[in-house]
Amino acid sequence: MTKFTNDFNNGFNKFSIQQKNLITLYFKRLQKLFRELEIFEGSLPFQQTGYRVCAAFATTAYEEISQHLMQAHHADVAIIVNLSTKSVFFKKQKNCTIPLPKLAELMCDGGGGTIFAGGDVTDKFLEFCKTLSKIC
Repeated sequence: MTKFTNDFNNGFNKFSIQQKNLITLYFKRLQKLFRELEIFEGSLPFQQTGYRVCAAFATTAYEEISQHLMQAHHADVAIIVNLSTKSVFFKKQKNCTIPLPKLAELMCDGGGGTIFAGGDVTDKFLEFCKTLSKIC
């Protein structure tokens, strides 16, 4: 935080060479992460509506991966599972009507907001995962 304050205390002018290199490195790492994902897809019936879901395992970059899954695979909902922490992260498209806090509560003993939610890997969640098919 101190570096950020020092670099931008007087406002933003432009990125330095080092900052540009870090940004480039970050995006290269994301692209590599996207290429290496094992992706699963399926349908999630919830409150009399079917939603297209894509899921993947990850330990970092949940937001970026979920956005990638929704864009690249036209999913309504992205699910990221972190097996090392036994946690689940949900993100939905802005126009999707699924109530994520309720979904997270029912499937993962969790909760959250209207766009993001999360919880724990539960038996109910694992049963749902059995319905998904691997695509990549």
